[in-house]
Amino acid sequence: MKWQVMVLLCCGWISGVFALGDTEISQKVEPGGTAIINQSAGNVTVNKHYGISEEVFAKYAADLGVTDAALANFFKILEQNKIDRLDLDKKLREIAESYKKLLENAKLLEGSDDPKVKELLRQAREFIEGKDAQGNAVTIDFAKAEALLQQAFEEKRLKIKRLREVEEKAKAVREKEELEAARILAQQGDLADTQLKYAESGSYYQQAAELLPEGHEEDKGIYLNDAGVAFYNAGKYEQALPLYQEALKIREQGLGKQHPEYAVSLSNLANLYHSQGQHDQAMPLLQEALRIDEQVLGKQHPNYAASLNNLAGLYADQGKYEQALPLHQEALRIVEQALGKQHPSYASSLNNLASLYHDQGKYEEALLLYQEALKIREQVLGKLHPDYATSLNNLAELYRTQGQYEQALPLFQEASKIFGQVLGKQHPYYAQSLNNLATLYYSQGQYEEALPLYQEALKIREQVLGKQHTDYATSLNNLAELYRVQGKYDKALLLYQASSSVLEQILGKQHPNYASSLNNLAELYRMQGKHDKALPLCQESLNIREQVLGKQHPDYAISLNNLALLYQAQRKYEKAVSLFQESSTILTNLLGEKHPNTLTVSENLVIAQILFKTASFFGKAKKALFSKKSQLAVKQVFPDSPAAQLGIQVGDIFTHYNQQPILGRAQFIQGRAKEPANGAAKELTVLREGKSLTFQLKPGKIGVELEEKLKSEP
Repeated sequence: MKWQVMVLLCCGWISGVFALGDTEISQKVEPGGTAIINQSAGNVTVNKHYGISEEVFAKYAADLGVTDAALANFFKILEQNKIDRLDLDKKLREIAESYKKLLENAKLLEGSDDPKVKELLRQAREFIEGKDAQGNAVTIDFAKAEALLQQAFEEKRLKIKRLREVEEKAKAVREKEELEAARILAQQGDLADTQLKYAESGSYYQQAAELLPEGHEEDKGIYLNDAGVAFYNAGKYEQALPLYQEALKIREQGLGKQHPEYAVSLSNLANLYHSQGQHDQAMPLLQEALRIDEQVLGKQHPNYAASLNNLAGLYADQGKYEQALPLHQEALRIVEQALGKQHPSYASSLNNLASLYHDQGKYEEALLLYQEALKIREQVLGKLHPDYATSLNNLAELYRTQGQYEQALPLFQEASKIFGQVLGKQHPYYAQSLNNLATLYYSQGQYEEALPLYQEALKIREQVLGKQHTDYATSLNNLAELYRVQGKYDKALLLYQASSSVLEQILGKQHPNYASSLNNLAELYRMQGKHDKALPLCQESLNIREQVLGKQHPDYAISLNNLALLYQAQRKYEKAVSLFQESSTILTNLLGEKHPNTLTVSENLVIAQILFKTASFFGKAKKALFSKKSQLAVKQVFPDSPAAQLGIQVGDIFTHYNQQPILGRAQFIQGRAKEPANGAAKELTVLREGKSLTFQLKPGKIGVELEEKLKSEP
């Protein structure tokens, strides 16, 4: 704003009183009088200005802390704005404060590095302050000061414009470089992913997403999704989750909810929830992804088939086999029509359906599909491919489940060899193959062969995946199981506890795998006769499986069976019978009467019923019977024998074999002699110092001398 000097014409008597400090002043201005400020060598003479005398003017200047020249300009401003006399004091003080601030801020401009602007600012300050750099008086002229400041601003604005033009060009160059750098990182991610270095791959993709400049949201969604997939494959679920969520949000905003890529993000997030056991969160996402694929791509598209497979897999893990079956079958049909029978995806669909049949105990149906998938992968991918090795592994596992160990062994060995050659011996898949082969040896009772394989698998998983991975926890559990059946309870306990801790941290306490770890730890305590420690673990495992999987699930039935065994060991036969019956009913409905698990529980039920009836019928007579009949005691343990390796000691009483009472030495030895040499190990229960202990006894000679002793009354 430019200020102009105004002359106040007084046409009548004006009188007023206003305060200046403690001085009260009254002035009169004659009609026609004027208030004129003459500046000469810094001396200001006030004739008549708002009726202010020179004395009052000087006091005002001193009180406000400004020069006379500045105060004179203040009055000009008041006159120009026609300020009422009653507001004179207030407005003067207001202007004075603003003026002081103006002077203070002017000092901040002294450091300009632009010579032209610096000179303009210097001149403007002189007109504001009323003196030059040497201290000589200069006429205060706000209008000139404003013009100079405007000129300085225009210089700066022009310079800013030029800088912005440079910045825009630099920004374009920078964004181009950022985009290229992001794509290089993504390429590194692809390379690491190809080598199955999932954690490294995820880190590259994540860095690529962070480096992308604005305006590349679609690429960012891709990189975030790829990073999530990589961390998911590495078992780092907590790192994968926010990446999946952000990718989903970006795709929703950029592509909309009816886009196939949005459906892919839904499926990936759902599969992560599925792996974490959060089935309730996974289900609606999978269903929405399926709906989108159906509406956008149609029911004959491979992506729709993939969504069917994902949903079927969730149903299967929930034990809802009848709901899973038609989805797997439809997915197989779609892939066959869309891609043909000689496509890897068709082999994968065969494998998924076979896995479902495997879980249901429909081994004949599973066998045909596993074999067909293996044949396709051999023809299309060749024998030196990880998917071919996976098919070998799955077929071998089916044979192992059926007790066909001789057929399973070469398949497990070949799968392990392929994984080692193709992927290297420091790869998670190779570790998995070692684990599977070790499990076969374990099932055959060949513990010495199983031990180094379990240990090597554990070592690889620790080095490659780290100790906070579910596969590492699985290896801990498997090695603990081996130690348990060997009677090395102290070693087993530490590993079981470590496995349970890892699973709790990664998956949480409401996950089926955590429930399994509790179940295994409880079984160890049961074998040691520590029923008070085993019981709460069995009950917690049962509760978790009921809440997460529901009562119509095989794992829930297994938990019922294990809890029943514990009650039976405590001679709570009525409770045991009830749980065995419930378990048997569930398994029969889900898996059929001929499934190995169903048969095992049925046998347990028969034994429990006999024990319950015996206890109920004989009462005290039963107690006398069991207290007076002969006992099979260990008289001698031969050195380096299987019994010595298991930890069987002289004085141990053999009470049960394969969960059935031992009635005498002849019955025990004859029964053992009928067992096949390559048969599975069976549970031997012994009584030692009043405590029940269990051992896994392989077929063949034990390496002990047994004798029969009469029981004494308790």
